[in-house]
Amino acid sequence: MTRRSAYSFLLFLALGFLPLGGQSAIQEVVYERVPDRGIQPQLLTDHTGTTHLIYFNRTTHEGRNRSGDLYYRQRLDGNRWSPAIRVSDQSFSHMGPVGKASAYIDDQQRLHVVWFLPDTGYRYTRSNLTRTTFEPGRAVVTEFTDGLDAEANLTGVDNLITITWHAGSLINEAARAVYSMTSESHGISFGAAQLTSDPALGACACCTLDSQYDPQKNLQIAYRSAINNVGRHMQVNYQSLQSQTRTTKSVGEWTINACPVSSNQLHKDWLVFETQGNLFQINFLEEDVATALPARGVRQKHPVIATNNNGLRLIAWSEADGYFKGGAMALQVFDSNNQPVEVTAIPAKANVDDFSVVAATGLSDDRFLVLY
Repeated sequence: MTRRSAYSFLLFLALGFLPLGGQSAIQEVVYERVPDRGIQPQLLTDHTGTTHLIYFNRTTHEGRNRSGDLYYRQRLDGNRWSPAIRVSDQSFSHMGPVGKASAYIDDQQRLHVVWFLPDTGYRYTRSNLTRTTFEPGRAVVTEFTDGLDAEANLTGVDNLITITWHAGSLINEAARAVYSMTSESHGISFGAAQLTSDPALGACACCTLDSQYDPQKNLQIAYRSAINNVGRHMQVNYQSLQSQTRTTKSVGEWTINACPVSSNQLHKDWLVFETQGNLFQINFLEEDVATALPARGVRQKHPVIATNNNGLRLIAWSEADGYFKGGAMALQVFDSNNQPVEVTAIPAKANVDDFSVVAATGLSDDRFLVLY
């Protein structure tokens, strides 16, 4: 056994898993630092297999400076990144992992980005078709803007671009709700904001949400409720564009009279989220009970999901106590039967910066790329 595979085997033992019987191949994961010493990366891979990145680059890297700008890069051949292109039209102070930017690339290869300006609200921009420039930012979210305290999320399908967020009282989170607004013109203009959650469930103010369209063009939203200000449960909301009906499924309970400052991610049929410092995953279309990832005595937080063409699913996250502490990077890969797969070892110094998160995507050559 090589030194690297031995290290990976020990990591598997530490996570409470053993390699599958008879499995000899190790799934290759490429680990890289975010370019420019950036933080809060998001990776997207389009239908051509091209990988795109947005990230926040601080003005200075001394101390806990929060001022900077959003930048975009494209993955080139030979594991290189294209030169950075500025996304934000004005510098701003980021709000940490639960206030990071969100991006979506549409069917025209145009990149859409929304980000949070403290005390101002959300700002939206989109690139030209070749992603060489970005339009000046616009404040398209002008309704239901009370108590904004976490990021908005971007998703889309065909010509539709949808922004989703939650708003309302910061004192009585049980009265908050989730809203969305949709453009039918690739982001040229947006329709009016619509209530998309059950008002009786509330919404956790400083927890993020995630959204996606399913193949039938139903909008799916995963968010943390605030029922009676203590029911911080994970909810999956289904919004039908055709029938305008709405259903909600609770997939994980967490009773706490406080905001846990957590995030979650949807990817295809899967959702990964935090409950009481431990990460859980669920195929929310087929299952009613989420499964916990192996706990290691430290808070698991800010998870991401990625898949590749071989049907493998990667979950990556950071581990550290506290809201904004980065900590160590961790991950697990599962096969189509939800069994763990051995991977190349995480570099010993692959730590996540404070106020940052990890990002992951499947590459066209079936490797995974993870940024920290």
